[in-house]
Amino acid sequence: MFTPIHLLPQSVSAEGDNNRQRWGTDEGRKIHDLITSKLRTEKSKHFLQSDFDCRRLGFMKDTNDFRGFSFLQEEIVFAQDSEVFTGVNLSDAEFVHTKMTNASFFDCHTDFARFHDCTFGACFFWFANFYACKFEKVNFANCVFFERNSFYNCEFKDCAFAQSFFSENVFFDCKFDTKTTIESKFRREIASPKTAKLENTSLADLYFGIQEAYSAGGAVSKSRKFTFLQRQATTKYNTDSLREKLFGLAFEFLAGYGLKPLRVILCMLGVFLAAFLFFCWKLETDFSATLLFTSGAFFTFGAKADMLDKPELFYRLVYIATSFCGVCLTALFITVLANYIMRER
Repeated sequence: MFTPIHLLPQSVSAEGDNNRQRWGTDEGRKIHDLITSKLRTEKSKHFLQSDFDCRRLGFMKDTNDFRGFSFLQEEIVFAQDSEVFTGVNLSDAEFVHTKMTNASFFDCHTDFARFHDCTFGACFFWFANFYACKFEKVNFANCVFFERNSFYNCEFKDCAFAQSFFSENVFFDCKFDTKTTIESKFRREIASPKTAKLENTSLADLYFGIQEAYSAGGAVSKSRKFTFLQRQATTKYNTDSLREKLFGLAFEFLAGYGLKPLRVILCMLGVFLAAFLFFCWKLETDFSATLLFTSGAFFTFGAKADMLDKPELFYRLVYIATSFCGVCLTALFITVLANYIMRER
């Protein structure tokens, strides 16, 4: 369950303030400019090692100490094989009005960071963990979340994941608002920089993480959409019993797993129409009488029941079957409609 970030004890810690404030000093601004300039040109994950050895990085505990670092109005295109963001600690960092292309975040640790009006284009995430971060107007375009990535208790506002690849579920106890968009059909395979495939058995977990995030943000219609996809994936790819799989497929067809009342209405219409055509063919009565007779059978109010005096047993059985289907489908429709409406409350 998502916990508001301001209620987390670490969000108001003095350590977080110190991490951000240290870059505002004269020494901090010099180190900040040095790092920013090197990010544009260097590729190696050890790009700051020589500066650290020569003690030009001042208060930084090591070359991965990016805590509280800020990226403000930066636009950086990294080399395809760049490793500069390997093992870095970006906790309490800020990314504001920034665009990064081809960046690779490997084994990164990011707590309580803030991302506002940013774009990550064709970026690669591997063992990258985000905890209690705020994302607002952030666009992940053609990004790859390769393996062991996670967004824990993160908040997303007006964000987008477009043409991105997920090897598994990455959203845990997150919150999406109604403006946050994520595609329901993901890229299933990638060939570079690592070969990977989104397995069918992982789809249900991924949809479940997204559904929970939308539910936490009150985006009911989108939550309902991914709830359906999650249950559909569970039935198709995560159900071993043939009986349970057939039952799931039938429930999907009839009621969309209790989320699509229109499907029940269509089933009711189909059964009613089939019964009406059958009675028209066999009873040889006028249209209005047959319509009333079928309605009486389907909705069990018994109109024109006297027409059953003459037909043989088989037609009476059809009449009983029609009544049984009518009762069951009507009850199912009321149940599904109630579930559909109450999910919005």
